[in-house]
Amino acid sequence: TTQHQPTTIRGFHQTQGTGILLNRLLIAQKEEAVIQLQAEEYDLIAAIADLDEIEEVNANCILMANLQQASSSGTQTVSTPVYDSDGSAE
Repeated sequence: TTQHQPTTIRGFHQTQGTGILLNRLLIAQKEEAVIQLQAEEYDLIAAIADLDEIEEVNANCILMANLQQASSSGTQTVSTPVYDSDGSAE
């Protein structure tokens, strides 16, 4: 029976070593997933910032069109539509 004991211990250590390696692999996969999610979050934040900038430019264009229409309304007989910030004509 003493001859079987080293095999059992060796088998136990191999199984334990495999479990440790699998655990490390799972941890590495989770860390990689976190890094991927962080990259996607940064991309989303950048896209939101771009949308905010586009909305601001659109609002400024509408404001300039309204100011131009208001300043020239006394000299023109045909009035152009005045647009609200949501893009609808007043």
